Amino acid sequence: MKKKLIFLLCFFCLSTYVQAQRLYLDGYVVTNAGDTLKGKIDNKNWVQTPQLIRFSSPALGEIDYKVDDIQGFGITNEVVFVRKKTDLDVSPYALSKLLTTAERIIVKDTTLLLRQIVKGRLSLFYTKDKQEKNHYFIQKFDEPVAELVDHHFLKTIDGRQFNAHWDLYNQQLLQLCQDCSLYEGKAFKYSFDESTLTSLILAYNRFFGDNKPTIASKKEKFKMNFCLKAGVSSYAYQVDSYDYYATRFEKSGLIAYSIGGGLLTELPSFRRKLGFSLDVLYTVYKEGLALNANYLPMTNKSYLGLYLTPAYSLYKNIPKQLDMFVEAGASIEVPLNKLNNNFFEEGMGAMYGYTFGVGCKVKRMRVSLDYYTNNAGLQIFVKIGGNINRWGLNVSYALGK
Repeated sequence: MKKKLIFLLCFFCLSTYVQAQRLYLDGYVVTNAGDTLKGKIDNKNWVQTPQLIRFSSPALGEIDYKVDDIQGFGITNEVVFVRKKTDLDVSPYALSKLLTTAERIIVKDTTLLLRQIVKGRLSLFYTKDKQEKNHYFIQKFDEPVAELVDHHFLKTIDGRQFNAHWDLYNQQLLQLCQDCSLYEGKAFKYSFDESTLTSLILAYNRFFGDNKPTIASKKEKFKMNFCLKAGVSSYAYQVDSYDYYATRFEKSGLIAYSIGGGLLTELPSFRRKLGFSLDVLYTVYKEGLALNANYLPMTNKSYLGLYLTPAYSLYKNIPKQLDMFVEAGASIEVPLNKLNNNFFEEGMGAMYGYTFGVGCKVKRMRVSLDYYTNNAGLQIFVKIGGNINRWGLNVSYALGK
């Protein structure tokens, strides 16, 4: 049974890895001629500006587009990239690398595919460079795109160096938004982020009658879903007695069933790499532990377990349709029934242990192959110890949006 499960695990990992290499999603490209070609886009989870776009359609086949070949592209209902020519501020932002002058390092007339956050009277764009520095760009109507400048540098006063801040972005925003009577001038005193900047741009656009300004790219937020979960597993137990002489009792090839629910959370990040699941499962073991009829009868079969399992994504695409992950966590299982009412022969009590496994998430469905190892919960008998090991195939379905 164990060999079959290991074979299934290897096959599962290999097939999921192959699928993850290319994931085509519904989308489009806009050619330099202004034509919109609909088809499939190979999603690459672009954090920095894309350099190559792989497009596929039944009529054209598979085509690779470079930045200069298209005006932009999008993945339906998820993200939009638009080609823009602009100046890029590449001045260092890490404290250990700050310049000692207010002069900035500017790369002139750089052509980039920028992620479009808001489209309207005022449009907002974003990219991240190789230094992991965030760049936000703003455009009014069809005027040139300009980067919002948030410049930090080292300033020396009386022989001491200070981290100086030049908030040029406030002057830029004032110049762009002065035609709006609601704009108060200095919008951000020290800094801004995508959320606060997006709110400002949306409010400006609505002031001029755009009640539904387009939010072209979605920002990931903290997410929590309730899940239903069920599983089947193959387990073996091993019990050692150290009374007068060492004796080992073991049995394998047994079956256990689990059913329950839990919470699945994903921490917001540029690719949602880290998540946690907290599950409560009712597990029935096909048979309890048994040494022999004279010493320790069969004990508890049904348990209520609590499992806390962090999961790390090996691959994740933008709309979260396909995700391969590894997970490892801790568990505790509490007995619900007793097959023997004699306190001194009760045997298996609460069990604690750990688990690890691999899995695949496709939209709302998660399938995982997990290994569990628990102590046998033989606390009453100080001269008896043991453990239960099991391989389980688990399926969960997320409710809600």
